[in-house]
Amino acid sequence: MNDKLNQLAAEFADVNVRRTLMREFGKSTMPFSGKNEDGETVTLHIAEDSIIVETFQSNGWVRKNYYDANGYAEGETFDGRWDR
Repeated sequence: MNDKLNQLAAEFADVNVRRTLMREFGKSTMPFSGKNEDGETVTLHIAEDSIIVETFQSNGWVRKNYYDANGYAEGETFDGRWDR
């Protein structure tokens, strides 16, 4: 990830940061990936009107968190296991 994206991702809990991510990176055709504070792999799928955060949790499950065009949480699902 680039420096600006890393800085914003570190403050992802802030709704205004999520709005900024959509505004500045929403036209990207590729997801962004990195590690969270727990060392888990996280992939950000950023569109102009939504964000999907895919976390490959240390317990083997894949968690997806969904955010709407205003940056607010829409829901969470579990998308199977990545590690068996």
